[in-house]
Amino acid sequence: MLPLTELPKGNSRGLLGFPLNLDLDNLDADIVILDPNEKQVVTEESILYKCGWSPFLGDSFSSKVKYTFVNGHLAYNDGVIDDTILGKKIEFES
Repeated sequence: MLPLTELPKGNSRGLLGFPLNLDLDNLDADIVILDPNEKQVVTEESILYKCGWSPFLGDSFSSKVKYTFVNGHLAYNDGVIDDTILGKKIEFES
């Protein structure tokens, strides 16, 4: 897996599978902010997926998602979801 720090140095669009001619100026952006010093263990109580399960149940991670912004809207705030604004599907021309 390519470290995130390496993406800006090369062809990040191609590496991530986006078309090279993708006009990024007209797309909304989502961002996730992690706390690299807070560990996270996946428990049944911490699973927020609609399906209610995770293949990571019982796994421990060395960092924790603290915030997620969707289209500039704070959608996840340290365990609390605000789903009043949803993300948008990206569609590519063939």
